[in-house]
Amino acid sequence: MKPLWKKRGFDFVCLVCAFLSVCVWAGPVYADVHVSDNAHLENYDSWYCPIRSGLVPVQNGWMTVDGGGDESGNAALQVQYYDSNFVYQSGICVSGELPVYGGFYASSDAYYFLSGQNNPNESDEVEVFRITKYDTSWNRIGSASLFGANTFAPFDFGSARFAEYGEYLFVRTCHSMYASDDGYHHQANVTIKINTSAMEVESCFAGVMNISIGYASHSFNQFIIVDEEGNAAALDHGDAYPRSACLGVYGSKADSLNPGSADYLNTDTISYYGDIGNNTTNASVGGLAYSRDHYLTAGNSNRQDADGDAVRNVYVSVTPRSNFPGTTELKWLSSYETGGSVSASTPHLVKLGEDSFLVLWEERKITDYGTEPGTTCRFVFMDGSGSLTNSGEFEGSLSDCVPCVKDGKSVWYVTESNETSFYVLGPAENPQMKVNPVSYSSTTDNPAVSFPDVRDQNAYYYAPVYWAVEKGITNGRNGYFQPDGTCTRAEAVTFLYRMAGSPAVTGTSEFADVQEKNAFFYKAVIWAVENNITNGAGTKNGKPVFNPYDTCSRKMIVAFIQRFAANVRKNYAASSGSGKPFPDVDEGAWFTEPIRWAADKGITVGRDGKFYPDESCTRGQIVSFLYRYSSI
Repeated sequence: MKPLWKKRGFDFVCLVCAFLSVCVWAGPVYADVHVSDNAHLENYDSWYCPIRSGLVPVQNGWMTVDGGGDESGNAALQVQYYDSNFVYQSGICVSGELPVYGGFYASSDAYYFLSGQNNPNESDEVEVFRITKYDTSWNRIGSASLFGANTFAPFDFGSARFAEYGEYLFVRTCHSMYASDDGYHHQANVTIKINTSAMEVESCFAGVMNISIGYASHSFNQFIIVDEEGNAAALDHGDAYPRSACLGVYGSKADSLNPGSADYLNTDTISYYGDIGNNTTNASVGGLAYSRDHYLTAGNSNRQDADGDAVRNVYVSVTPRSNFPGTTELKWLSSYETGGSVSASTPHLVKLGEDSFLVLWEERKITDYGTEPGTTCRFVFMDGSGSLTNSGEFEGSLSDCVPCVKDGKSVWYVTESNETSFYVLGPAENPQMKVNPVSYSSTTDNPAVSFPDVRDQNAYYYAPVYWAVEKGITNGRNGYFQPDGTCTRAEAVTFLYRMAGSPAVTGTSEFADVQEKNAFFYKAVIWAVENNITNGAGTKNGKPVFNPYDTCSRKMIVAFIQRFAANVRKNYAASSGSGKPFPDVDEGAWFTEPIRWAADKGITVGRDGKFYPDESCTRGQIVSFLYRYSSI
């Protein structure tokens, strides 16, 4: 049987590949790089996505890393160098080796780039994760890979975090899995252990188990840390098994740890109200760290009761390291009033020293459609037991760049409206804020689209994304569009709802899994039912459900658009053809006429002569379908 992972190095095959595919083995390209907005991307409402921004202290200055896509459609890192006074020096683009961006990690002597690719046919022969190692001059050293790995789509609805111990690198990330018996691609975490000397995956767990070995289903954000003695701990934002922010400690030391067979002691730092698998937890998780005597986590949450109030407050959890799991203490750092107009963003937790920590968050405004960023940020300094030592506020922003620490000060960068600002906060005893703005000119030719993963003007989805942003149909996912990411049912009806002008709705949702009125799709689902675009996804436990977070298939989205044309725009006319519109679309199936109509109208031309009706519709495909329909 083919192993799940393979070592990749500079052997004969790789040298041949160097001549066949420059983007795989070529070094960095020095150029004006594409810099994207990252302001406010530390915040998420339901699930997170891979972190795009990184800041690394380097000799005589700083290096910023902006993850996304290159012009060839592969994952890429846009790297910029600044001197010690934050004056721009140069930029390079490091092309990735697989299409989907996963994450970046800097160790003391090497850089690591995580990328992946979707596996729609669920083949164990497809490389779904690759970790590439570079030296600090961006010369490629080698890579390690995972094949199959029960992965339908890597990094789906979660993040990727890294920790190192000796020659080992640990990756805690996520994926949507091969279809289960119920036909769904469920999401879960993935834990990978890489020997960085040999650049090979030594062990991993990508299957289905339970929390006793560190498996969480579903996991909407992931963290992992390893202390100086090799004790590894992890944190998951779970909505099902477990339904909590779950902190766990592995029973084996890092050098002998096998994530697939490890004892994993765990505790719920905060439990979430609601049904198992309800993706809305009204909470988020922002950090994991350890002090001399405790594990600390940071997050935000509402009251966790039946009312589901939109206002969230920031907390830290403090759990003793000795006799783990012991008793966790929850300490609230903010006190925004229930029913009020101010809420807290997802916080950052920054380790300043062995027993010194910083928590930062943005204040967000409550609106009819959720929350939006404000201009005030708050911070709290604390000791290793979570006791407050200092606090304050400043005018500015956070981003998904996790602050790094240099000379006792926390430093991060925020890019917004063609300006990059470096924030410096500290020290803890007398905190001062300093902001260093650096202007730059973006090289994108499309002012409406600042997505770093929408750069190639020859991509089929480039013009559709431009159009969709301009029309207010989409604003991306946390600053990125993710054209190859799967489109959910909630996103599909929301795109159509916005295309219709977001009309007012008067009813309420009949679906058991669409009850959160602050969810971005709540009104869209009601509107879609009222206009006969959807009637839901059957029942669960005797109650009607919509399954908002399930992926939308290609046949499903075409049917949605056909019903939109018939019931909203009133410009639908049945196609005049007969027989199979594509060889893989059976005549007489419920979706045959919508696909035939879409083909007749030029909304779809299929792919390689087929339509692939059961494949998940990507976000690039759905905006392209809508863009072509808009011209009818």
